[in-house]
Parts: sequence; C-alpha cells; structure tokens
Amino acid sequence: MAGHLGWQHRGISPSAERKAFVPTFAATETGRALALIACLLGVLIAQAGPMPAAFQWIGKIARLLEPAAFPAFLAFAGIAARNCLRQPWDYIVRRDGAPALAGAAIWIALVLASWLLARRFGADSISAASLRAATSGWEIPGLVLLPVTMVAAFRAARGIRPVLVVTIAVLLNLWNVQSGVPLLDAALHGFIYFAAGALFARWFRGLAAWSAGHRTPALIMLCVWAVYNALASLQPLAPIGGATLSTLPFAGLGLGLAGACVAAIAAGLLTGRRSSPADSRGLLRIAGHSGVWPALAVATPVAVAVSAQVLTLAGLAPSHGGALAIFISMICAGLATAAALVLIRSAATAAPEAPTLARLNSHAQGQISGQISGRNR
Repeated sequence: MAGHLGWQHRGISPSAERKAFVPTFAATETGRALALIACLLGVLIAQAGPMPAAFQWIGKIARLLEPAAFPAFLAFAGIAARNCLRQPWDYIVRRDGAPALAGAAIWIALVLASWLLARRFGADSISAASLRAATSGWEIPGLVLLPVTMVAAFRAARGIRPVLVVTIAVLLNLWNVQSGVPLLDAALHGFIYFAAGALFARWFRGLAAWSAGHRTPALIMLCVWAVYNALASLQPLAPIGGATLSTLPFAGLGLGLAGACVAAIAAGLLTGRRSSPADSRGLLRIAGHSGVWPALAVATPVAVAVSAQVLTLAGLAPSHGGALAIFISMICAGLATAAALVLIRSAATAAPEAPTLARLNSHAQGQISGQISGRNR
C-alpha cells in the first residue's frame, strides 16, 4: 500500500507502475536533454547562414523544430524545478543559479574572444566570424539564463494563485511582445511553457509513465504529431495570407504545449525499460543534468563553429556555411540512427520482460490478499 500511495503522490497510476518503471528524475533529465538537442540543432542551423544548393532541406528542419523545441525545453525546466520551488533561496542558487552563472561566464568569455580576434585579424577573418556567429544570437544566453530567471520569478510569485499566473502567462504569449530585445521577448513569450511544466509536472511525469507502458500507442501519437507539426509549420494557407498555421497565436501556443507532451512521451519511451540501474545513467541523463546542460548549451555551438573553421581553412569545405551544413547533416543522420537503434532495442527487450512483470504483478496481488485476510481475522 505504501508503494501504491507513493506512485499516486507522483501522479502515476498503479497500473502504469506495473507496466513499466519510470524513474522520475531519469524521465525529467532525459526529456530536458531531448529538448536541448532540438534547440541546439536550431541554433546551429541559424549560425550557418546561406546554405549550398544541395543542403537547402536543412532550413526546413529549423522550421519544423521552431514551434516545439524551445517550448519543450522551458516546460521541462519547469518540471525539473517543481520540487525546489518551495526550497530556500540558497538551495535554488546552488542547484540552478551556480551552473547558469558558470555557463554565462563562459559565454561572455567567448564573446570577448571574438571581439579580440576581430581587432587582431579583422572582423571578416574566418576565426572571428565563426566565433561571432556562434555567440551573437540570443539563443545561447537564452538557453542558459531563461530557466533560472523563470525559477526565480516563479519562486517570488509563490503566493499568487496558479490560475492568475497561468492567465497572465497566456496573455503574454498571445500578446507577442516586440520590445526590440530578443531575450526579453523570448522570456515573456515562453513563460507559459515554464508555468505549465511547473504546475502540471505530475501530469507530464504520468504521461511519460504511460508511454513507457504503452509503446505502440505512444509511437502512433509521435507519428501523428510529426505529420501535424510538419503541415502546420511548412504548409502555407491562403485564407491567412500565405502564412503557416504555426504563426497564429493560439495555434502556436498549442504546438508549443504539444511539443512538451511529445518530449515527455519520448522520454518515457527511452527511460521506461526495466533494466539494470546503471542503464538509467545514460548520456541523455548526463546531458540533462542541472549541472551539465548550461555548459553543454554554450560549448556545443562553439565547438561546431570552430570545427567548421578548421574544415574551411583546410580546404575541405567551400565555406563556413558549407562546413556547418556538413556537420548538421552528420548530426541529423546520427540522431536518426540512434532513434532507430533505440526502437529496435526496445522491441527486442519488450518480450522477455513480460514474465518478469507477470511475476511482480502476482506477488503484489498476493501481498494485498494477505493484508486483506489479516484484517478479516
């Protein structure tokens, strides 16, 4: 009964517990890592600039990721912060503030390095241009600083009713503020996703547990989302002046929340296997850890930009954009291969787990029957 109530407290039904075991922190960190990968892929595409003719399809990937990647990242930041919002300020600073400040310090150092390179070798030099392209956008400081600032804002507004917080966040999202400061605009536009993750963390974790125990329906939902997201992001509509559905306020909000749900489903599929405890400490969990992802968000675009510079200087790529296009193609191929291997492995390990789960289920039923008979005596 204690385990039964424990799962209910975390928002996961007992039937989902019997079907698959999903560690709470494993699912949260994995979902955050998946959203971070999607955001970093969009950052790399934004860095590339004009693409060679053979790589024009990469621009469509950015348009596919745009409605879902950043909202999912902020939603999982809210899910991860759910348990620390009532903790003292010093705990929040140690948990979220210190890694974010370290990532911001690295980013500032890189910005200064690009400025020094521009003064030494000229603003048009390949080294200065590559580093400036990796650090000039708002996305990298946004990935590092926005989650921790939203944690602080949510912690400060703890006495306000959740309905009022959600209402204000929805209005800010629909208002689509254009202040001229991209980082501020992204914060106001994306606060609703953080609030949704923080307020409905149990529901998202329950969705991850459900997807772990119902793999086929979960995969069907992912396929349906992929088709709908592609149509909403790429297909222009004549009634709204040739714009896409994702540009409309309510549709964009729905696509962002759907992206957070998709990240939760994918996290459940990846972490919901009954296996050795060491298996839950995979690369995705490490990448999504609160002390790792800020540095990873800063280092990855810069490392790719420097590698593209090396390829360009060595004559192996025609331009900086061409080198980045090669890297992005390799990353996309690697992600597709990894996803296929995970699905194959999940299908291969699903059959042997059935007897084990049946024994666990019968053992649990025996314990409950023993407790009932003891009470009847």
